[in-house]
Amino acid sequence: MGLADEQGYVELLMARPASIWWSGERVEDVTSHPATAPAVAAMREVYRLARKGPLAPLLTVGEGDGAYSRQLHVPQSRDDLAKRVEMAEELARQLGTCNYRCVACDALTALSSVTLEMAEDGCGEYCQRLEHFLERARAEDWAISAGLTDPKGDRRLRPGQQPEQYVRVVQRRPDGIVVRGAKLHQSGAVAAHWHLVLPGGALRAGEEEFAVAFAVPRGAPGLSYLVQSEVGRPGGGAPFPPYYAPRHTCWLVFEDVFVPWDEVFLCGEVRWSGPLVSRFARMHRACCGGACKVGFADLVIGAAAALAELSGVAGSPHVRWQLVEMVTLQETWRGCTMAAIYRSQPQPPGGPWLPDQVLSNVAKLNVASGFWRMLALAGDIAGGSVITAPSWKDLCSEPTGRWVRQYMGASGEGRQRLALLHFLRAWVAGDHMVATWHGAGSPAAGRLSLERGVDWEAKKAAVRRLMGCH
Repeated sequence: MGLADEQGYVELLMARPASIWWSGERVEDVTSHPATAPAVAAMREVYRLARKGPLAPLLTVGEGDGAYSRQLHVPQSRDDLAKRVEMAEELARQLGTCNYRCVACDALTALSSVTLEMAEDGCGEYCQRLEHFLERARAEDWAISAGLTDPKGDRRLRPGQQPEQYVRVVQRRPDGIVVRGAKLHQSGAVAAHWHLVLPGGALRAGEEEFAVAFAVPRGAPGLSYLVQSEVGRPGGGAPFPPYYAPRHTCWLVFEDVFVPWDEVFLCGEVRWSGPLVSRFARMHRACCGGACKVGFADLVIGAAAALAELSGVAGSPHVRWQLVEMVTLQETWRGCTMAAIYRSQPQPPGGPWLPDQVLSNVAKLNVASGFWRMLALAGDIAGGSVITAPSWKDLCSEPTGRWVRQYMGASGEGRQRLALLHFLRAWVAGDHMVATWHGAGSPAAGRLSLERGVDWEAKKAAVRRLMGCH
């Protein structure tokens, strides 16, 4: 086992050529292309932080030659789970964007939980395969992405009525399976060494072909990536530092991709698809829906407060109360997440620790509505220039640079104010905005999961007892 450095991460990434597409063109080098380089840069920074500096003990598990990334760790205690949440918050604060490994981290925990129960039910091969996969991943320090979201097509129809809209098994062979379909909204997948794929929801008898979970390496034959990124498009301009700030997503398109049995963790067992997705959601809604947004909030609040100072309005009562409201929202998310960890339990007994289902969804739902409120407050403090400010290229060119420095200046230099405005733009009107709403699942999915997790009968019984009704 070991921890890769930044160069080792990139070398392994580039050793596997991949079919990557952006704006109708093939991307040859993800490390230098403007549409993909920010994701690679963010991933490089995560590798650097895990080896050097004060965050290294948090981002790793074990010591010496036995140390490995916490992104590849399955929580074995409440303290383990608390560190998983702290890692999400700290990386969000350090990067100003997704760390691109958190989805797989939570997917591995969900898979570990479900395959342990499947082993008790007589399907032990999946648990063994996952253990072997994790051993290899830790030994080489793989960056792994994970995907659940299928295109879905017409939401009124079941998968079997529109199979082309879902990842599915199209052939079973003695040495593995062949899969076809697509996964959408894949954060940072172009910067990952491997990809985990899980079902997108609960399935029924007759939908066995869609009940599939597997791992596939970057650049596998038949696997393509369709990148979504505004960076590098005409008029987009160069991003302000940090270069990895823009959020990066893509589609994963599977066109008859072969997966060996050793990398298959679910294949046809529909009864386990629902628990797998549910346990993933519990993890991800606490760690991503809750914790990482707490880290992002520090940056949004900090940018808004700094802009208020530069604009000379920091002392205005309405601005002070807006900032206080933003902090109130942030600490509510933190409290919900911490409570979900406090009420965590191992599932199954002796297995991975999972956050409380109800409180994980409460954290997610508070973030979904509260982050938009926070962005509205930040946008109000920043003013119209958060949308209309000139570009970085305008600043670096003449005569436009002279104008930008002069008219962007206030109580501080124009360059600093311009950089803060562009940073906030990525949040209040950019890639991050809808991601705070739909990341870790839609609010509707969170409310449904919350409804299922509440013990309604216990609440009714409590009031009946007080009323003397039995």
